[in-house]
Amino acid sequence: MVTAVTKVSAKGQIVIPKDLRERLNLKEGDTLLVYSTDSMLVIRKVVKQETILSIIAEPVRKKIKQLGITKNDISKAIEQARRSEEAKGSY
Repeated sequence: MVTAVTKVSAKGQIVIPKDLRERLNLKEGDTLLVYSTDSMLVIRKVVKQETILSIIAEPVRKKIKQLGITKNDISKAIEQARRSEEAKGSY
């Protein structure tokens, strides 16, 4: 793992140090996903075959697998929620 210290500008911008840009092959115009987790800011390069949604969904997929939830379980839960909403008249 490579670490570096950088500062936030008055406009909220940060500079990614050159050695990190080179290591990650970051080029002008690349898309980066920025998110926070607890007190940490995470910046991740989005590669062409990925979508931002697929990156964000990955931890959810891992948790679902860890809990042993199946596609059938999810389908049943969706159907149950729809029936509940229909009964309320809000679906």
